[in-house]
Amino acid sequence: MIKHIAILILSLSYLNAQVVATLAGNGLCDSISGSANNSSFCSPASIILDNSNNLYVADFGNSKIRKISSNGNVSNYAGTGVPGNLDGTCLNSQFNGPYGLVFDLSGNLYVSDLLENVIKKISPTCQVTTFAGSGIPGNINATGILASFYEPAGITIDLAGNLYIADSGNNLIRKISSNGVVTTFAGSGITGSADGMGIAASFNTPTSLAVDVTGNIFVSDLGNNKIRKITASGTVTTFAGNGTSGNVNGLGTSSSFNSPVGLVTDAIGNIYVADQGNNKIRKINSSTNVLNYAGSGSQGSLDGSLSTCMFNQLKAFAFNNTFSDFYISDAGNNKIRKINLSTGINSIPYFTFRDVHVFPNPCNSILNIVLNKEFENTSLAKFVIYNSYLQQVLQQESNDSDVFINIENLPKGIYILKINLDQKINTTKIIKN
Repeated sequence: MIKHIAILILSLSYLNAQVVATLAGNGLCDSISGSANNSSFCSPASIILDNSNNLYVADFGNSKIRKISSNGNVSNYAGTGVPGNLDGTCLNSQFNGPYGLVFDLSGNLYVSDLLENVIKKISPTCQVTTFAGSGIPGNINATGILASFYEPAGITIDLAGNLYIADSGNNLIRKISSNGVVTTFAGSGITGSADGMGIAASFNTPTSLAVDVTGNIFVSDLGNNKIRKITASGTVTTFAGNGTSGNVNGLGTSSSFNSPVGLVTDAIGNIYVADQGNNKIRKINSSTNVLNYAGSGSQGSLDGSLSTCMFNQLKAFAFNNTFSDFYISDAGNNKIRKINLSTGINSIPYFTFRDVHVFPNPCNSILNIVLNKEFENTSLAKFVIYNSYLQQVLQQESNDSDVFINIENLPKGIYILKINLDQKINTTKIIKN
């Protein structure tokens, strides 16, 4: 049995002069494909990357899902552009205000279609189907299309493959199991700001969600100007923000936001907030200290240093797999912006903690995990590796105390290693170089 689990502390090597640059979009509200500089979007919402560093954009105003390839070419990925609710092949399907995006463990892309009140699923072969929601605004828990939502916005996924939806019009956080069963995870449905367990809590227009590796879900509670936290067991607390509209830095609930929208977490647990009303990106570190990260606070479309750049209606964020590039959906400017963060991930030549050894770390081929001497050969351990988007990329089982996992075919980046032994689950992070 494992008595102790290794916790790896990662550090990123940041450039001294980080700058905000425009990645794609000419600033016009339009739907032009082609080169990044000549392309156009209309009120882009959520963004997400795949394993090949292609960026997908929920192009809200165009009722499309757009794709920015790793070489900067913009194309239409799904949706005709005519607002509607039509399943079919990618380019023959219809959306109406697509908002949230998330990939599951099998490479399916889920889309919260806010104005049609449904959750769509795009398969790796580009078939669009309705995964959940009848399309009629409501609050019905059921399976698949028998359920109902009201303006579903942000969407995220946990390591077990459950989807979570910021059901903004219902003031609820909904949960969809991998087989399509919709339940209420948190919120009474009454507009409010009460902490509590599950349905005893209340929200006011929850908009975006982010989940960490331990199963905590963070919620941008837009109407309350707060960031809320929901544990895996469903306990809701206020994580940051005092509830007043403002721009005050400080610890946790001593800080203030102005209409926080998008959320994302980085490799070491920092949370970045699209503080839309302040035209700033705020950062909450692991000590719950809220800081200004980027944006002068003035509304505009100015590239440049983190302190002088300008945004207009910040909507969402995404990191690439190595956490070296930070992407920004700037809805009011109809642009996708980018910050280059890092020259690479700092080297960690060897890592060990008490009776558990994970080495070498970073690793480019064979990862060796040595469990403690009390591990019994009759116990079967499961080792699962997830990428930074919480997609499962590798799984292996062993009843040995000395385990070798070949990660040679994984792309460079930061991964989550989950060890399941004797019904106990432990996680740590590894680096593939």
